[in-house]
Amino acid sequence: MHYPEHRGYVQFASQTGTAFRPSYAELQKRYLWLNYYRQKQHRKKFGRYAATLCELKITS
Repeated sequence: MHYPEHRGYVQFASQTGTAFRPSYAELQKRYLWLNYYRQKQHRKKFGRYAATLCELKITS
């Protein structure tokens, strides 16, 4: 509940069974949250933030 990035979505559709497709912007937000949490883990483990995505084991 305290993590806004984990909240659900409501999609209104005229037909049942319509698959939810997040917008491009939403996919970018997920990628940024992934970077944020990986940076926190990296700093906790190494005492510094990572300088590259390779250090975070994130592929572009």
